[in-house]
Amino acid sequence: EGLRKTLLNTIDLFNALKDRRCIAATNCNRMIIDFTVNDKGIGNGSEVYVEDAYVPRYINCSVSGTAPIVNISVIKNNVTFYYYENLQTDILNLSLYQINFSIIDNEPIIGVSWDEELGTEGRDFYYLRIKQSNNWYGWIGPIWVNPLNS
Repeated sequence: EGLRKTLLNTIDLFNALKDRRCIAATNCNRMIIDFTVNDKGIGNGSEVYVEDAYVPRYINCSVSGTAPIVNISVIKNNVTFYYYENLQTDILNLSLYQINFSIIDNEPIIGVSWDEELGTEGRDFYYLRIKQSNNWYGWIGPIWVNPLNS
C-alpha cells in the first residue's frame, strides 16, 4: 500500500508539472497565492491567448504568507517587470501578511527565445517570486501569453 501511494504521488507530481501547476516555497513555507494573467491562472497548460501582440495583459496577484511580505517580483521573460516592496516588517501587524495588487502590461508581446526546438518564440511568460520578512520565498507560474495574429 505504501509503494502504491508513493507511486500515485509521483504520478500526481509529474502530471502537475506537465499541466504547469507549479508552486514552490522554501522551508515548508505555506503560502496562498492567486496569480492570473487576463483571468487565467496556472494549470491546464497555463496558456493565455490574445488577439494580437498589442493586446494589454491584466495581471492580478494575491499573496497570503506566514510572515510579513517584504517584496513581490513579477517576472516577464526572465526580467523583473514589476516590483512591489513593503518596508514594514512588524510581525504583529497581520495586514502585512497579505498583499493584493493588479497591474497592466501594455508593452507588445515580443516573445522569449531560448532554443528554437522549444518553440517559445513569439510568446511571453510571467511568474511571481515572493519574499517574506523571515527570508522564506515562494514562486508560482509560469503563465504563457500567445498572440493569435503576429
